[in-house]
Amino acid sequence: VEDDYRVLAAMETTANLLAVQKNEKIKFSVIMPAYNRSECISKSIRSVLNQSHHNFELIVIDDASTDGTHLLVKAYNDSRIILNRLERNVGVSAARNVGLENATGDYIAFLDSDNEWDSRHLACISAAIEKHPNAEALYTAQLLFIGDYNGLYGYRFGMPNINLLANQNYIDMNAVCHVNLRHRPSTFLEFDTTLPRYVDWEYIFKLATALGLQPVPVPTSHYFLNRAPNSITCNDTLLPYLKEVRTRNLAHLKLYVETKYCCLQLTRPVAIIIPS
Repeated sequence: VEDDYRVLAAMETTANLLAVQKNEKIKFSVIMPAYNRSECISKSIRSVLNQSHHNFELIVIDDASTDGTHLLVKAYNDSRIILNRLERNVGVSAARNVGLENATGDYIAFLDSDNEWDSRHLACISAAIEKHPNAEALYTAQLLFIGDYNGLYGYRFGMPNINLLANQNYIDMNAVCHVNLRHRPSTFLEFDTTLPRYVDWEYIFKLATALGLQPVPVPTSHYFLNRAPNSITCNDTLLPYLKEVRTRNLAHLKLYVETKYCCLQLTRPVAIIIPS
């Protein structure tokens, strides 16, 4: 536990240092799908509006909610909020795809309507982009809560490893940011609408193989378990899709490795020593 506190303290220091180096020239498109989230969406929206980095648009896709979610979104008098209300319920993946199609920012960030960001989140990412100009996909650390802020039970962060990521996801969608791919037909990614769960994992794995992943060690993404009663994470009936996505990822990994390394040629002899 003491080691964990040291890690979090170091991350806090990093966040403070990066936040003051923000680059307001970078515009973010924040994609927030929502379905019947009147209980919690206001907290998520406020966490975006409270960002110290001000150059963003917040695209809220109301997936045909029936509880007045769209009315709460409309109540905010901020021109950076764009509400897209769907006529029928299409699911979180299709809703996110609508956001991707309409995003005008330089970079895309994702925030679910039951989670939040620290006010330094976008500022830290913009500073990280400046420090790593070739980075096209980034992710931050994430604090994990049960219910609300009084229930901190851990954090999530690890260095990028394509083999580990193929077998098990340890990067959350709410911590991910990537360059806007709308004008790159060959690289443009969408969420698979046939998957009711673990679609985030598949999307992140495709990002990793297409763009690479740059870690940003700041605890600015906040994940809340059990905050929303209709959370997909709480639906155990969808657990069988875990095996399907893992199988897909491993097949994609095999193709990725074969494509990336098939044309490599040795320029000098290699000696292999096997001790007996």
